[in-house]
Amino acid sequence: MPKKDPANLPTRISAEPTKRFFVEMFTRDIDLRDAILDLLDNCIDGIVRSKSFNRKHKRPYAGHWAKISLDENHFSIADNCGGISRELAEKSAFMLGRPIDFEEQEEEPTGPTVGVYGIGMKRAIFKMGRQAEVTSQTDGEAFQVTIPETWFREKDNWFLPLTPLRNPLRHSGTTIKVERLEPAIQKQFGDTKEFCDGLAGVISQTYSMIIEKGFSVSVNGPEVRPVPLILHTVDLYKYKRGIAPYLFRANIDGVDVDLKVGFYRPSADEDELEQEATSTHSVHDAGWTIVCNDRVVVYRDKTRLTGWGEATVPSYHAQFNSIAGIVHFRCNDASKLPLTTTKRGIEAGSEVYLQVKEKMREGLKKFTSFTNRFKVNPEYKSRLFKAAHTRPLGIIDDMSLKVKWKTDPRIKGGRIFTPSLPELDKSDNKKWIKFTKDVEEIRKVSDFLFEKPDAEPGKVGEASFNRVYREAVKE
Repeated sequence: MPKKDPANLPTRISAEPTKRFFVEMFTRDIDLRDAILDLLDNCIDGIVRSKSFNRKHKRPYAGHWAKISLDENHFSIADNCGGISRELAEKSAFMLGRPIDFEEQEEEPTGPTVGVYGIGMKRAIFKMGRQAEVTSQTDGEAFQVTIPETWFREKDNWFLPLTPLRNPLRHSGTTIKVERLEPAIQKQFGDTKEFCDGLAGVISQTYSMIIEKGFSVSVNGPEVRPVPLILHTVDLYKYKRGIAPYLFRANIDGVDVDLKVGFYRPSADEDELEQEATSTHSVHDAGWTIVCNDRVVVYRDKTRLTGWGEATVPSYHAQFNSIAGIVHFRCNDASKLPLTTTKRGIEAGSEVYLQVKEKMREGLKKFTSFTNRFKVNPEYKSRLFKAAHTRPLGIIDDMSLKVKWKTDPRIKGGRIFTPSLPELDKSDNKKWIKFTKDVEEIRKVSDFLFEKPDAEPGKVGEASFNRVYREAVKE
C-alpha cells in the first residue's frame, strides 16, 4: 500500500475576520440616526419584556423615559426601562449577534418587541466611537461593561471586562456613554442644534405611537413631541353614510394586522391643485405609514412599495394629497414581522405583506375614485367634509366596535369595513370649464378684476365668467 506524502496532507489556515475589518463593515451600511434609533429600540424592548407591560392598556409605556445627550466629544443615552441582566450581558448582549445555544435556551417571546438579530447596541457604539461604558441596573443587580480604546487594536482579544457595582443608578435602567468619537461623527455632531433638530424630527415620526402611549424621549434637554396619526371621519357609532375610513383586520400566520385608510383632511379643490405650492394641503402628510409593534418603519410612502401606481391604482399625484393610510403589524415573535434588518423598511416580498398589500390597494381605489368624482362639485364636497371631524386612531378603534364588518372572501379570518361614501347628486348639472392662458395675461386680468396681479388663476377664471354671465343675462 503506497504511503501518503506529508506534503499532500491538508493544512489548517485561518479564516477569522480581522477585528478592524469586522467593525468597519459592521457599521458602514447604517445611517447614524438609524444607529441611535436602534438604542431607543432597546429601551422600548426592555419595557415590553417587563412583567408590568400590558399592550391592551391605552398608555402601556407611561412612566418610562430615555434621555439622549450629545456634542462633538461624546454621546450618551440613559433610560429607566428595566436594565440588562448580568446573565444576558455575559451570554448574549455584548456578542456580535445572538449565539445559537443561547437562543435555544430563551423562553417564548413575551411581548411585541422589534429586536431580532442582537446587533443594535454594539453596531451603534462602534458606529460612533472607540471608547464606551455600558452601565446597567436591574432590581437585583448592577454592573458596568467597559470597551476601552485599546480593545479595537487587540487582534485576538474579543473579551470585554464586566465589573459588578452596587446601585450605580437611581433606577432600574441602562446608561450608555460613547467617547473617542470617530472624525465623521464629530463632524455630524459639531453642528449640535441642527443634528439634534433632525434627530428629534425622526424620533417624533418613528415613535409617534409609542410617545402617544406614554413614552418620553428627550434630545439634549427638550422633550420630543409626536407627529399624530389621524383620519377624517363622521361618527361611526351610528354610521350609515358619509366620510369614513376603509378598515381591514386579520391575523395572518400569527401576525395581527390592522389597516386604516381614508382622508386625513378635506380633499383639494381644483384651485388648490393649481396652486399646490401655497395650498393648505400638505403633500408631506399624505401616503402610507407602516407600523411594526408600535414602531413606524415606513412613513408617508407614495410609491409602488405601498400600492400606488399598480394593479389599477393610479400613481400618486397632487389630487390625492389628502389620502393617508396606516397599517399596523403586531406579533410577539418579531421574526415574523415583514421587517428589514435595519428596522427602517418593509420586506416587500414577505407573504404577510403581499396579502395585506392587496387590501391597501383596495382601500386606496375607494378614495382615489372619490376625489375624481367630487372635484367637479367643491360645494357639495365641502358640506360632506364639514359633517366629518379629525379623529385620532384610538377613537376610530373605539368607534369601529360598532360598525358592520364583513367577512373577507380571500383572507381567512379577515374582516372588512367599507364606508358608504356619498355619490355625486345625479340632478347636478354643473360642468368644469377648463382652459390655459399665458401667465402674464392672467396677471393682467387679475389686476383688472381684483386690483392685484397675483390672484389664484381659478378665481380669475371664475370672476371673468361671472362678469360675462351678468352681461349675458341682461340682454
